[in-house]
Amino acid sequence: MLKAYESLRLKAYYDAVNVLTIGYGHTNSAPSGKQHPVYVGQKISEKEAESIFYDDVEPFEESVNSLVKYPINQNQFDALVSFTFNLDVVAFQQSDLLSYINQGNLSAAAGEFTKYCHDGSGRVLQGLLTRRQKEKNLFMSSSDEEAADHTDNINRMIGWMEQKMNQGVTYSMENRNGPTSYDCSSAVFHALAAGGFINQGINGNTESEFGVLENNGWSTVPADGSGNIPAKRGDIFIWGKRGASSGAFGHTGIFYDHNDNIINCNYAHNGISINDHDAMWIADGKPPVAIYRYTGSGSLDATTSDDVASGSSDATTSDDVASGSSDASGLIPLSGVFTPDRSLEVSRDTDPASPAVATYDAGEQIPYDSYILTNGYAWISYVSSSGKRSYVAVGPDDGQTGTTWGIGFFDGGSSSSSDASGLIPLSGVFTPDRSLEVSRDTDPASPAVATYDAGEQIPYDSYILTNGYAWISYVSSSGKRSYVAVGPDDGQTGTTWGTGFM
Repeated sequence: MLKAYESLRLKAYYDAVNVLTIGYGHTNSAPSGKQHPVYVGQKISEKEAESIFYDDVEPFEESVNSLVKYPINQNQFDALVSFTFNLDVVAFQQSDLLSYINQGNLSAAAGEFTKYCHDGSGRVLQGLLTRRQKEKNLFMSSSDEEAADHTDNINRMIGWMEQKMNQGVTYSMENRNGPTSYDCSSAVFHALAAGGFINQGINGNTESEFGVLENNGWSTVPADGSGNIPAKRGDIFIWGKRGASSGAFGHTGIFYDHNDNIINCNYAHNGISINDHDAMWIADGKPPVAIYRYTGSGSLDATTSDDVASGSSDATTSDDVASGSSDASGLIPLSGVFTPDRSLEVSRDTDPASPAVATYDAGEQIPYDSYILTNGYAWISYVSSSGKRSYVAVGPDDGQTGTTWGIGFFDGGSSSSSDASGLIPLSGVFTPDRSLEVSRDTDPASPAVATYDAGEQIPYDSYILTNGYAWISYVSSSGKRSYVAVGPDDGQTGTTWGTGFM
């Protein structure tokens, strides 16, 4: 590529800015200028020009090798050497292009090339723009050696998620198939189709996703000797036990880079966001996790069409179903963890005749935040990872605690450390003006399980004034009630650490 832009001249000449030049753009200020000085009247052979050219390029190759920390293919390396040779090493070292590459965000890095096509007065130089576009195209293409890794398909898959994130799509269960809203699993299915990994129109949920991935060339990544699963860009994670991933822990998304960042559609951020996987996983109670990597062979149909009509989704065991007619009136706040002694069904309301949307097996823990006695049964309730309220009948409504189908409901068996007494129902979205910590109770000394940065929205369903602070509260995607102190308990609303409370 470099030779295409540095025309060959075998006799010394003065270029457009009166610099003595020879060969492939070689000057006395080039890296090998002292080794190969240029003088008036000088003549060289084509072979000599080649040798000088490679001496000039070698330092730039070494700089790219040294500065780039993220694995790249040969085409990407060649594009970066051309870019650096044309500008200089310092410009590349200080560029967002290099920063994005080292973050593993190759799609964003590719978008940086065409920003470097201006002269000193800010005008676009068409020749330079053409060069930058060719460097970008080379950067985004797979080398012959890496074609089997399907880098292009992974970039297209993640690029779809980035595009939707930048468009500001929202999280929704009722309108989960785009173009303006998705849920966690439908976003992954659309991204897979955009990357050419599955056919357009295939849709599903967290439970059916296991089989869809396995039937389309994806395999689980085994844990290493220390028990960690080494994820990389393009891997897909599913939280939740297979066969019950539609419970409180069900969630899915795509690894954004080699540094454990994920891009996912989630209720907490009301849309698609990039988050630290482990921090989010820990905050949600460390649910079972499976990580899939594409190991298939052959060419893929890397279509980039978007927002086609979705196929029917088998939602009989999914968290990703339309909401039933759930009447939450009469819910009584109470946090705990119920452990059933038999299989119990999950439904969207308290009608015993309503269809089950998931099942908890005997021994599986069910975190809950409230309960209700109605229709002949005692029901515990929680908000699932989809943001929908769910109900589980845990025994007859007979006024006795010893007849429940397990432990953890008014019998001392609850393992919750969160005291929900005194919570006042109030729904809203709080936007902090500083970093705020999330904890499992209202004790200011309790350890943080997560952090919201300034500007991140925090949906909440209730609040409490205690221990010197005003706390908003919500149920995380794991079903655990969480608390965030949003200001002092001083009777004033103007002293909160952000907006959206009172």
